[in-house]
Amino acid sequence: NDITIGGFIGGVNGQVLHVTKICAAEQDVTMKHNAGTGNQDICLHAGGDETLRGEYGGWILAYKDSVWYDISHAKHV
Repeated sequence: NDITIGGFIGGVNGQVLHVTKICAAEQDVTMKHNAGTGNQDICLHAGGDETLRGEYGGWILAYKDSVWYDISHAKHV
């Protein structure tokens, strides 16, 4: 099954979170931009959803004032 991440809960200001896909052959992982889930949304720098499909990669997110911001992302790691 594919994985879609639309937000998190429980973040605190200054917290950093690493989200990593370590198996290219498994399911797709999609990070949703500003999903409006009512939780702590994620703001991605490109302004849209990002999907890792058949590849390694991930995101580094930093939390500030109810929002997770991507501070780094990588594909083909």
